[in-house]
Amino acid sequence: ANFRDTVELLLERDAAIQISGPEELAATRDTLCGDAARRRELGDRARELVERSKGATDRNLDAIRPVLDIMA
Repeated sequence: ANFRDTVELLLERDAAIQISGPEELAATRDTLCGDAARRRELGDRARELVERSKGATDRNLDAIRPVLDIMA
């Protein structure tokens, strides 16, 4: 539950694969082991999302700092 938003974003951007059980895990493993291009695509998309998220805390603080200053 702690990472629900992150998981949803990764899935929406085709940067992760969600599986529902052991059989699906084995099939997905086999597929990815045989498909270097797909592995690279997933990794590249995930890396891009992480890079874009860097500094999000600082940007949020910068956005609310004026309000906090007024309240102080």
